[in-house]
Amino acid sequence: MNKKYITLAALILAIMVAFPASAQNNTTASLSTIISKAIQEIDQRVENLNSLISRLSEAKKISQAEKDSLKSLIQEQITSLSDLKDKIEADTNVTDAKSDYQLITKSYRIYALIYPQIRIIAAADRILMTASSMNQLVEKIKSRMSSMTGANATALQSTINNYAIKVGEASAQAQASIAQVRTLKPDQGDQAIFASNLAALKNARDKIKTAASALSDARKDLGNLVKNIKQLTPDVTQ
Repeated sequence: MNKKYITLAALILAIMVAFPASAQNNTTASLSTIISKAIQEIDQRVENLNSLISRLSEAKKISQAEKDSLKSLIQEQITSLSDLKDKIEADTNVTDAKSDYQLITKSYRIYALIYPQIRIIAAADRILMTASSMNQLVEKIKSRMSSMTGANATALQSTINNYAIKVGEASAQAQASIAQVRTLKPDQGDQAIFASNLAALKNARDKIKTAASALSDARKDLGNLVKNIKQLTPDVTQ
């Protein structure tokens, strides 16, 4: 056989032998990358969900039954994600890994609802607890003022009234935000439900912002009350 053809055949054979190994290495690298990224995303979601359980445990203004129900939903999601993680880790080809990777966002859409939903409920609960404490504090101030007199007593009473209105507004907005999201259900791919849930979550977050702003204003009033009440004197006629 012509040496030229022998050399060419040898070269082709070498390429054929080398190519499968090269392709296999590239496929393995791609599979490893997909699995690694999927695990990272799942672990982050599970960490976030566990943090929600902790926040719910600290909640004081929602019923134990509601807390247990929400915790159950969270735990179901954690279990589903953990099962998906096991499946992805066992994938042996890129096609299956990519398909399973897509399940993180496509088939587990409950996470996209539950995470902001419970964060809103937890934030509203903190506002309600803060408002309750602030109401208790102002009652002590009002009790002290009842036996005091001074030139600014009337002005302070007006400040107290404004303070009470702002704390009341914060409580009302927080309660409304909970009511806005507590009954939301996962959209399961239904775009109409998705849009409705998104609008409800946005509206509830706006209520939380309004409540937080009202509490901030109330704290300023409280600071003025504490500072100016020192200028009052005991009412000797009582």
